[in-house]
Amino acid sequence: MNTEHLRRLCSLYGLGAPRGTPAEVTGGFHHAMWRIETEKGAYAVKELSPSVDLSDRDTVRGYNVSEAIAETFAGVGIGAIFALKVDADYLTIVDDHGYLVYPWCRYDAVPIGHADESHGLEVARLLARMHIADVQVAGIKETALEAFPVERVGELVRETGARYPLCAKSLSRHRQRLEEIVALHNEAIVQLNEHLVVSHGDLDQKNVLWDDLDRPVLIDWECAGKLNPTYEMVQAALDWSGGTSALRPGLFRRMLEAYQDAGGKLEVAAMGASLDFIAGERLIWLLYCIGLSLDDADSGQEEVEPEQIEVLVASVLRLKQLAPELLDLSGAPPATPGEPGRGALRTRALWPDVLTNDQPFEFDTSACGVERTSEGDYRIRWDGSSRGERIAVYMTDNPANLYDSRVHSLEELCAPPIESTEREIIIANPDRAVRHYFFLQPESGKPLVLAERKVALEGTPNFRDLGGYRTTTGRHLRWGKIYRSGKLTSLTEADVHYFKRLGVSLVFDFRLDFERLSEPSWLRDVDTPGRIELPVSPGSSATFEKTLSDGVIEVFDSRVLMTDMNRDFVINQTSQYARMFRLMLSGDHPILIHCASGKDRTGFGAAMILDVLGVDEDLIVEDYLLTNQYLSIQKEVEQLSKALVDKQGFVVPDSVLHPMVEVQPEYIKACFEEIEQQYESKRHFYQAALGLDEGKIERLKAIYLE
Repeated sequence: MNTEHLRRLCSLYGLGAPRGTPAEVTGGFHHAMWRIETEKGAYAVKELSPSVDLSDRDTVRGYNVSEAIAETFAGVGIGAIFALKVDADYLTIVDDHGYLVYPWCRYDAVPIGHADESHGLEVARLLARMHIADVQVAGIKETALEAFPVERVGELVRETGARYPLCAKSLSRHRQRLEEIVALHNEAIVQLNEHLVVSHGDLDQKNVLWDDLDRPVLIDWECAGKLNPTYEMVQAALDWSGGTSALRPGLFRRMLEAYQDAGGKLEVAAMGASLDFIAGERLIWLLYCIGLSLDDADSGQEEVEPEQIEVLVASVLRLKQLAPELLDLSGAPPATPGEPGRGALRTRALWPDVLTNDQPFEFDTSACGVERTSEGDYRIRWDGSSRGERIAVYMTDNPANLYDSRVHSLEELCAPPIESTEREIIIANPDRAVRHYFFLQPESGKPLVLAERKVALEGTPNFRDLGGYRTTTGRHLRWGKIYRSGKLTSLTEADVHYFKRLGVSLVFDFRLDFERLSEPSWLRDVDTPGRIELPVSPGSSATFEKTLSDGVIEVFDSRVLMTDMNRDFVINQTSQYARMFRLMLSGDHPILIHCASGKDRTGFGAAMILDVLGVDEDLIVEDYLLTNQYLSIQKEVEQLSKALVDKQGFVVPDSVLHPMVEVQPEYIKACFEEIEQQYESKRHFYQAALGLDEGKIERLKAIYLE
C-alpha cells in the first residue's frame, strides 16, 4: 500500500492522520492485509488482489453485499467482523486498487491442528443460530453451484499426458473413479438447491477467531450468500473434526448433534448429496489448477507437481471411502432400502476405577504392551512408578477417539473385563475384523495409548505399527499413523478388509520395478488411493551377485554385505527417502512404508522417521530387531536358498544366507555411523540429504506425535 492511498483512505473513512507506515500482516490469502495506526486507533486494511476485476459491476457489488451480510448477522447477535462504510459502500476503489477497512481486533485463530472438541461444538452451535436467523439482505444472489463437464476429466488426462507424463500417470489410473465423482457432484447440485439460507459459506479454521471468552467471531465473508444449511454444517464438521486424513469420527458426530440440539435442522436427503458435492468440489479444484498449468497464456500459474496430484486425489478418494461411515454417524439411513445401518461408532471401554495411591502415577512405557491371548482376546499389561493404583482402560477401533477426546466423553464407552490383576487386564475382542486401540487412564497421572505392535495380517507377517515409541523429550508417536511392512502380494480377502479399516491413505513402495511386476500388490486403487513408487536399489547387492558368478560364495561374509547396504542407503539412496518425507509433509496422512521383506529398505526408512521425530537410537535399534521376531527366519532362508538354486544352479550355504535374511544391530548402526562420517551433524544430514529444516521437522512432529 502506498502512502498516498493510505492518506486518502484515512480521509475518506475519517480515521484521522496516519501514524507510521502500514505493516503487512498475514490473513489475506491471495489479497494483501495491512495494519495501520492512526490518530483514532488501529485498523486492518484488505487490499484486493490485482487479479480482481474492479471494472466489473457484479464483482464490486459482490464485495459490498458480502460485507452487508456480515453486518446483518452482527446485528442479530452473531460474532462477525465487517468493514467500515463510506456512504453506502464498504468497498473503496482508489486508483484502480480495491480496499476494505476494518476495525483492528486482537482476537486469534486457533492454529491448524490445535483446535479441540470445544471449538468444533461452538462452531456447530453458531451455525445453528445463523441458519435459524434466516436473515434477508438486499441484492443477495444464490451461491452458484456449477456443474463440471464429466468429459473434461478425460480431456485433462490426455492433455496432461502430453505435457506432464508423471502427473498423467496418477490421473489416468483413477480416471473412471474420478469421472464417477464428478457425475455425483453434478447430481448433488439439484438436491442442495432445494433449501437455501443466507450464511457464511467458508467456516474453516482460518476464518474463525476466538474472543477473550472463547466465543467464535467470524471473518472473511467473501463466500457468503445463499446456500444449503445441511451442506454448510457437513462441510464445517469435516473441517473441524480433522478432515479426511485425520478424521475424528466422534467429534464429527457430536458436532452434528450439537447443531441439532441448538435448533439446527439436518435434511437427511441432503447429507449424502453434501458429501458427494464436497468430494467433487475438491476434485474440480484440482482439475481447475491442472487446466491452468496447461494454459500457455497463463504464465503465472505454476506447474502442478505429481506429488500434489497423488496427495489430492488420495484425499478425494479417501472422502468417498469414508462417506458410508459418516452417514452412519449422522444417523442418515443406509443408501440401499431395507439394508440395516451399522449404527453408532463401534467403541468399547472398561470401567473407571478408584484411586488408591496418593502419588502421581507415571507409566514405564517399556513395560507396557498389548498382545493376543490364545483365544484371540486382548491382554493389556502395564507397570509404572507406584504400586496399588488401579487403571481405567478404554477401547476403540479408531485411535483419534483416544488422542482427541476428553476422559469425560469416554465414560459412555463401557464393557467389563474378562479378568484383571494389579498390572494386567484381559478383555474380549468384540470384532476381529478391525484393529483396536486402548487408552489407559490413571486418575493421578498422565494417560497412555497402547495397541498391538504387530498388525494382525496373515499375508504379510512383518506388518507393524511404529506408534507408542517415546521421544527424548517425553512425547510419544501416535498409534495408527505410521506402519511398516513387507510386500502386500499375499494378502487374504480378510487382510484387505482389515487393512482398509486402518485408514492408510499413502503407501510408499521401495521395491524396484521388476519386483513390483513379478509380485504385484494385492491392493487396488480403491483400497489405497495414494500408492507411491520410491524404488531403492542398494549398490552392495551387486557385490553379492558378482560373488555368486565368481563361485567364491563359500568364503563370502554376508554380514559385511548387509552393513555396506545400510551405508549405501546414506550415500546413494537418500533422494527417495527425501521424497517420502516431502509427501508426509503434504498432509496429515496415515502412511505405510514397505519393500519386499520389510526389513532393509523399510528398516532404513523407519529408522530415519523415528530419528527425525526424536526417538533415541537404542529404541530405534530395538524396533529394527523386531523383524527377527515377526519373520520366520528359517522359512525365509529356505525360500531364498531354493530361489538361488533355481537361478544359479547350486546351493548357497545357510551360513551365508542366514545373516542376509535376519537383521542384526550392526546393520542399522552402520547407517548412523555413515551419517556421522559424511555429514557434520544430524541437523546437516536432515537438511542436505532429506530436505528437512527445523520448521518441517516441527510440522512432522505436530502430525505424528501426541
